[in-house]
Amino acid sequence: MKVFIFFALTTAVVTAAPHAASVSDKRQHRSGKPDNSSRPESHHKAGERKKDLLSLKEIICSVKNFTPTAEAHQKEVQNVFMNEECNLETLCQAGNVLSAYNWSDLGLRREKDWRLPRRLHAYSKLQNCTIKGELETIPLLQFLKKIQSCVQKEFTNYRK
Repeated sequence: MKVFIFFALTTAVVTAAPHAASVSDKRQHRSGKPDNSSRPESHHKAGERKKDLLSLKEIICSVKNFTPTAEAHQKEVQNVFMNEECNLETLCQAGNVLSAYNWSDLGLRREKDWRLPRRLHAYSKLQNCTIKGELETIPLLQFLKKIQSCVQKEFTNYRK
């Protein structure tokens, strides 16, 4: 008898509390069709897309706002853009190349002015990207222009 009362009360609570149903369940109940508009997967992808676009914008701004100093004009860096390929691996490698230089090595006033390597790593999301072999060196400012053009291509392709 106790089991029957428990079962009856449970059924009564579930059917009598429509406010406890989720929003997507209510939409499905009204239309009779499953609601695909608020899927967590699509929301997650949209959130990731916004983060990626923001990271790309930050990289572009970092390069544009970089004010070259006398020290920066003298720096030579490894050219990871040898084959002109622009992908996540190349951007991660570019971050590795730039992280070898401290903000004070480039004549910058604050550490805050040199976040480009961190932003490149954050966008690429790759844990290990090693530079294979010996690469030719190019001036730092030319390297930054290659990063900027690569990231602008990524940004344009990402928005399509």
